[in-house]
Amino acid sequence: MKINVFLGACLAGLILMAGGGVKAQSVNQSGLLAAIQAIQQQIAMLEQLLAQMPQQTGSVNDSGITYTSTMWQMYPSQADVASCVSADGNTYPAIGFKSANWFLWNKCASQKIYPVNAGKMVALSVYGDSTPDSICKYPSFTLYDNIDGNWQKAATVDLSGYQDSATHNYFYMPISDQIKIEALNCFYMKVYTGNLSAMQRQLTNNTNLDFGSNYGLPASATAPVPASNTWVKLLSPAGGEMWRSGNSYTIMWSSANVDNVWLSIKNDTPSANGSGTLKDISPSFTAIPAAVGYYTWMVNDSWLPAGDRNKFKISISEGGPGSGGVSDESGYFTILAH
Repeated sequence: MKINVFLGACLAGLILMAGGGVKAQSVNQSGLLAAIQAIQQQIAMLEQLLAQMPQQTGSVNDSGITYTSTMWQMYPSQADVASCVSADGNTYPAIGFKSANWFLWNKCASQKIYPVNAGKMVALSVYGDSTPDSICKYPSFTLYDNIDGNWQKAATVDLSGYQDSATHNYFYMPISDQIKIEALNCFYMKVYTGNLSAMQRQLTNNTNLDFGSNYGLPASATAPVPASNTWVKLLSPAGGEMWRSGNSYTIMWSSANVDNVWLSIKNDTPSANGSGTLKDISPSFTAIPAAVGYYTWMVNDSWLPAGDRNKFKISISEGGPGSGGVSDESGYFTILAH
């Protein structure tokens, strides 16, 4: 049934219910108008859901058998502007179905939030404009994941070194049910989800983004796994973040063949007593099973090592500082006063 037919049927039903056997002219006009607007809103939501139904992709193997898989485009649910104007003067919404797929240019959004499924791969298809005088040639952006209600930097991608407008596809495994794209310049992006094999067939030339990794110039494959069979890698903070005392943040890591990990903080400001003295992440901190993979920390100014607020580092180690086990640490990041 077409949506406009559905709307007509709904309106007819409203008139009958509101009239209760009385002529339609007696229906309260303001009440009917409100009901129509409510139906229109529901139809708009339905159209967006229908638009996100999977599109079929397929191929034929050597035996001539066709097989299909599914992928579909996701649209932003939040943005820092309401609408965007294209080069031909048309206005497009910044969120929802058929929303503008570009950032920054012509007062379009600099930030967009996409609803995703935690643990289900998404593909970010990014490209520039090949027009000679276009300023939207070389995409650069930061990807954030919403960890425990806080936006944590997952990766920064800078394509300026490529000096072309070709499409580059990035695969990312969300930790939460929301990701945010913060544009550093003008570019175009489409976000897909669905069957991973289908996305990989349709979207070639891809790079896997790991949480906490910085892709100044994107690699051609997944970031390397440490060679040792026993290792621990700190994922967040990676370095460059700006935290504030009094707030909670999630420290994340991955590991192999490690039972427990110990988290410490240090400040590398030189002093008469030396620099880089490690302190437990909190007064009551104890070792955490490595398999957990994260720890939510309430930053307490009174517990932080003294020094330059831009010189903090988080360290993670097997068995505690100085134990001789495998370890890793973040780059420098900032903790602002409460």
